Amino acid sequence: MPHVPLAASEAFRDKSSRGLYGDVVEELDWSTGQILDALRRLGLDKNTLVVFTSDNGPWLAKGKAGGSAGPLRDGKFSNYEGGIRMPGIFRWPGHIQAGWSTDFPASTMDLLPTLAALAGVPVPQDLDGCDISGYLLGGPRAKPPREFLLVAGIVRQGPWKLRQGKEGPELYNLDEDVGEKNNLADKMPEKVRELQALASDTGDKGAGGARLRKDDPE
Repeated sequence: MPHVPLAASEAFRDKSSRGLYGDVVEELDWSTGQILDALRRLGLDKNTLVVFTSDNGPWLAKGKAGGSAGPLRDGKFSNYEGGIRMPGIFRWPGHIQAGWSTDFPASTMDLLPTLAALAGVPVPQDLDGCDISGYLLGGPRAKPPREFLLVAGIVRQGPWKLRQGKEGPELYNLDEDVGEKNNLADKMPEKVRELQALASDTGDKGAGGARLRKDDPE
């Protein structure tokens, strides 16, 4: 949630200035608070990692019922930022430093190896994801665990994003152009080739572009 078909309980229906979609978001916010309150009440707060995220962006074809991607381009069913860029919130008091944020591109594919590592459970080494627990626990000074991310038909490395459009490659610098309005592929062919080479490289650990840094002990 929120996802079509939308539904809010009686306590939240018709309470938001954003209509039913806003009602659902407000109930989602409230219910998240109920979970966090329960963890505190049961004494589990500092022994529980809470992850809050989503799998895709707004369903724009549904109009007001589908949500909004704000300044991001496109939405659900697209690999533009509006379709695949989601907030990821990790909360674990006493373990993850509060109040810091990062633009390191992770994926929900990283959740399985990350949670397994924290629980001390072995997982297969060829998963389409990598363990980012060290990064989360290390805080803002920690070194990102991967060199690039290949997911949903795009390549991400630092601020750079490469996607294959209908008329050829599209290259964007997301630090300067989060709305993906300025295709730099023609101006920067070397960067395009560099990212294409990463996408075609199958000799490193992890499909899905979960290649670890060369200096990673794994």
